[in-house]
Amino acid sequence: MRFNLKRIINIFFLLFLIPLAFGQTDEEQALKIKQAYDAMFESELPVNEKIDSVLSINDYWRLDPNEAFRIVKRGFALSKNNPNLKQHGLIHREMGRAYLWINQPDSSIIIYNKTISIFQKAGDVAAQSDIYVSMLDVYSLVGKADSSIASGYKAEELCLSVNDEKCLVKVYYYLMAQLNSLGKDQEAIEVGKKALGLSKKIKLHHFTVVISGYLPLPHRALGDTKGARSYLDAAFQAIEENRKALGEDYCNRHSGYLYFESAKINLQEKKYDLALLDLEKSYKFRVQGKNMRHNVYELDLKGQILFEKKDIKNANKTFRKLYDHPQIKERGFLKQAMIGLIKTYAIQKQYDSVYVYRNALDSLDISDKLHESTLKMEELKTEYETEKKEATIAAQEEQLSQQRTIQWLMIGLAGILGLLFFQSYRNAQTRKRNNEKLEKTNALLGEKNKENELLLKEIHHRVKNNLQTISSLLSLQSNTIEDQNALDAVQESRNRVASMALIHQKLYQGENLAGIEMRDYFETVGQAIIDSFGEQAEGVELQVEMPEIELDVDTAIPIGLITNELITNSLKYAFENKETGKISISMQQLDNDLVQLYIADDGENKSEGISAGGTGFGSMLINLLTTQLGGKLKQSTEDGTSTLIEFKFKENLAA
Repeated sequence: MRFNLKRIINIFFLLFLIPLAFGQTDEEQALKIKQAYDAMFESELPVNEKIDSVLSINDYWRLDPNEAFRIVKRGFALSKNNPNLKQHGLIHREMGRAYLWINQPDSSIIIYNKTISIFQKAGDVAAQSDIYVSMLDVYSLVGKADSSIASGYKAEELCLSVNDEKCLVKVYYYLMAQLNSLGKDQEAIEVGKKALGLSKKIKLHHFTVVISGYLPLPHRALGDTKGARSYLDAAFQAIEENRKALGEDYCNRHSGYLYFESAKINLQEKKYDLALLDLEKSYKFRVQGKNMRHNVYELDLKGQILFEKKDIKNANKTFRKLYDHPQIKERGFLKQAMIGLIKTYAIQKQYDSVYVYRNALDSLDISDKLHESTLKMEELKTEYETEKKEATIAAQEEQLSQQRTIQWLMIGLAGILGLLFFQSYRNAQTRKRNNEKLEKTNALLGEKNKENELLLKEIHHRVKNNLQTISSLLSLQSNTIEDQNALDAVQESRNRVASMALIHQKLYQGENLAGIEMRDYFETVGQAIIDSFGEQAEGVELQVEMPEIELDVDTAIPIGLITNELITNSLKYAFENKETGKISISMQQLDNDLVQLYIADDGENKSEGISAGGTGFGSMLINLLTTQLGGKLKQSTEDGTSTLIEFKFKENLAA
């Protein structure tokens, strides 16, 4: 047996140096992890072992989500032609999760849908169910409540098809939580009862505790504190009956949560002393379970209880601790802390503090404060100009006074020098004060500009959401269409809308609000169109070879629509008699300020073409958009179909 020394060193680096890094600072840990994975990728390990290493990244991504995303994407690329369907599906699932790490849930949904297809081919029902459970949360993130719930029930259907009761318990638990978060409390209770019954039947003790502890939430939302209390007592009983099987740490951690929920029930029933006592018990159990991450939740609830108890002084102290807590921003309690401080300071008649926190609270809502921010900027400008004029007038009057004094008194040279020194000092102080005011004004103007930039991103986000709504409406409409030509036309319209929506998504996610990086855009929109054709386009590969080029929004939108039409045309006609094919996209900027867009396929030329004489809607649209760009269009049908469009390059207005 031959030993590969380099391979042994790389395995040692992954198995030993990465765990060792966790005794160092976050920055040192991130560097060690990056070096370890880069060394692994450059090693001679087999591809399947490299992919397995990437799949173990779960414990590391929190240090640097962007770096973890890069590592997963590199592993994802290695798995392109992986014959191992299970591993192929797992790396797709990891890629879907990675898109969530960098806040791109729309891309995550696309990847998850492909992952389901892979697990369907592998015949892995449990894995398909897990993906649908993951999509339940992702759809919720993008505001698609109906799709979220539908994913949960699809996961239920899969578990039932193979009579997997353990799978059903997990699905029902997550579905119950999602229904509760959407305000569908009665439906959440019904699903939760199913989950609890099954977990008891097959003796999943940890799920029995968790589900019993969660069911009080929808009951409290419906005002049924008695029903909430009954499930809470059942959870305590399940812990005591299965303490040995569950483990002491698990029991302490969940007992802390249950006492925390009991405090909420007592607060709802106005039993304030009992609620505070429950919070103390919750804290003690969490210390025993070494779980202190819920401290912000405890402070917020304690402040509410003390406020309702009319213990305003201690309520104020508690909200103050919450406001100063280092994790308040990541936990989302900043607004609650501000509201609590405003209410308690108001009752204590400390109106200066009320004013401070009222302003801080108002600043959280950028869109509602845009008009007010603009007015404040104008007021600041006016105030500055007024102060500047008054200072100039005062200086002029002072100079006249000096001249009269010198003319009338004519004191000695020493007195004159002393007076001039004094006046110079005053002028210097005045200039210093004016400069400080100017710096403060500029700082305020800078902050307002940042707020306006955030608002512009929000506008692009909403435009994207509105376009997605249109796409969803078209999808619903397509369900009622039986004519295939009409159905194809609706799908093409959905793809056009999606190409425009992606433009606005790239704008609000990027740093440059005036420009779109086209290489990444072509990769994303091209793959999305191919995916929309399903099995018809399984063998079609997308190739994008071009440098990074940024185009302004007014140019990017027609380019996106043209690209959509040309790719759609190729997928419809070029590969009817071919199992595989390739669509190529490139763009380059020429020396004469022209940009060339080149899109080609290697299929058969059976389309109508896009010449000026074409009769199809797509042909007409491409010609109109090319004219709008002030460009020229050329088409070739040798070795497939290729289209070349030249148009004038416009510099972005902002960077």
